[in-house]
Amino acid sequence: MNDFDKDNNIGRDNDLNINNDINDSADSGRNTDKKDFGTADNYSSGYKVGENGEYSYVYRPKNEEPKRKKKGKAKYVVISVCAVILCFALTVGAFAIGKYSAGLSGNDSESGSGDNLSDNMVNFESESGGGESTLHNPDININKSDSIKDDGSKQTSAGQAYNTVTQVWEAVSDSVVEITTEIVQNSSWMGQYVTTGAGSGVIIEKTGYIVTNNHVIEGANTVKVRLADGSEYEASLVGTDEQSDIAVIKIDPGEKELTVASLGCSADLVVGESVIAIGNPLGSLGGTVTTGIISATERNITVDGEEMVLLQTNAAINPGNSGGGLFNMAGQLIGVVNAKASGDDVEGLGFAIPIDSAYEIITELIHYGYVRGVVDCGLSLYDVTNSQVAMAYFGTRSVGVFVVESKYSDEFQYGDRIVAVGGVEVTSSDGVKAALKDYQVGDGVIFTVVRNGNYQEISLVLKEYVPENVNFTE
Repeated sequence: MNDFDKDNNIGRDNDLNINNDINDSADSGRNTDKKDFGTADNYSSGYKVGENGEYSYVYRPKNEEPKRKKKGKAKYVVISVCAVILCFALTVGAFAIGKYSAGLSGNDSESGSGDNLSDNMVNFESESGGGESTLHNPDININKSDSIKDDGSKQTSAGQAYNTVTQVWEAVSDSVVEITTEIVQNSSWMGQYVTTGAGSGVIIEKTGYIVTNNHVIEGANTVKVRLADGSEYEASLVGTDEQSDIAVIKIDPGEKELTVASLGCSADLVVGESVIAIGNPLGSLGGTVTTGIISATERNITVDGEEMVLLQTNAAINPGNSGGGLFNMAGQLIGVVNAKASGDDVEGLGFAIPIDSAYEIITELIHYGYVRGVVDCGLSLYDVTNSQVAMAYFGTRSVGVFVVESKYSDEFQYGDRIVAVGGVEVTSSDGVKAALKDYQVGDGVIFTVVRNGNYQEISLVLKEYVPENVNFTE
């Protein structure tokens, strides 16, 4: 996910070596004015991982370095040309061997190295074609306050319940937990290995339901939760939603009485209102409290290709804070921390998912295990930005987004390059996602593809994305 700090270990901190499924989908921040952080082209967003495996999602200015003069020494030119030729030959050879091996085995094998097609493939395909949704946990009800405002003098989301930082911390700190994850990776070079990550979460229901970020637990084989009193539990996955970056996990507390966060109303927040953030920065400092204000209530930010409307705060946010809580001075949870801005000249820019929008996702995940109504085109896509890679895999020097597999339509073929969706030009899998965002399940969409140099239009009826299960990967 780029330079924005989704804090699963902040989405993926360096030492975790967590692979990104979209190898070439890159800079996503949008801003034309440095002061308007939410929309500038001179920012990029993405995950990073810290020394202790803490996740953070960071939004970072793109530094424009001056071009250096090339030294005109012929030997370096010759060496460079030879290196390029050798790399291209190895790429083509590896592709040919991979295709031959796949033909012998009849299966695509997973590999954790280099430009392997399966590693960088974006899969839009669901395991189930949809159908009637059934209630997952119908008896669970997450309480949420519409508002506690009154006619008092404090015109903030906290109304007159304006406590000190110490009072708020004492009331809510036990509801914030530390999360650690383990992910089993497979690599053709290293074999099987395990990476770890860290983040935060907030207890939202007395039987053990916890909200965190999707990027904190994404791809995890095991997730462990550590409470404020030091007790540890293994968590199960209830459901996750990549688009909103919200996930719900659950522990079994047994006879232990959990401290549950009270959910407030983010719509009542005003700029300048005091807030506190509680989380697990650096993956090793659980229970850390930082203070600040609401800097903006509706900041449009592009995070890892997903457009989000977030709360902006100047409360210190660090890798590992992802999934933690942003509380008002009434002790209500009004945001789920998910990103920070980083850079040499950036300070005091943190972001959180408003609890009003997070609440809707949380309810869907608890009751159904997934978010209903998300469209699925059934396509597995591969982003290519290098013409040599495009030639090696798809026999063309044109770059863009290519079809690898299609679940719902036989009209698509391997190697089709998608150039438009519903008349909207696209050049990447993120572009395809964005073009489908305003469609509903059951809508028909025209995909324009290039096949063997010719343009073709393919009509596809969108289905609902329904995951086969909501358990952690075995």
